[in-house]
Amino acid sequence: MLANTVSALNKVKDANDLPFSKIFQMLDHEGRNFVTKDQFTTSLLGMNLGVSSEDITELFNKIDEHQVNKIKLKQFKEVMEHLTSKLGGPSVLEASLQKGATQAKSKAPGTNL
Repeated sequence: MLANTVSALNKVKDANDLPFSKIFQMLDHEGRNFVTKDQFTTSLLGMNLGVSSEDITELFNKIDEHQVNKIKLKQFKEVMEHLTSKLGGPSVLEASLQKGATQAKSKAPGTNL
């Protein structure tokens, strides 16, 4: 369910006082200014947010409006802010996401943490 994934991301954001742009940078650990569907799914699953790969794919497809199998920061921020406002604001999920993003980043090749 889309709401579950958005809520999880919001919890991470709120718990760590991070803007969505910072969360995106953590997902884009290669610094390419975009995140592929595989990278997005793998990173979020690695964060142990309690959401399924199907839910993550649903969110990615919502953000990837042109269906090019990658998303950029602007798309990510706009959709997350819109969906967050529809769901009633940020949540505890953002804390879990931050923790998971940090763990995923530390496991990425070439990352020195």
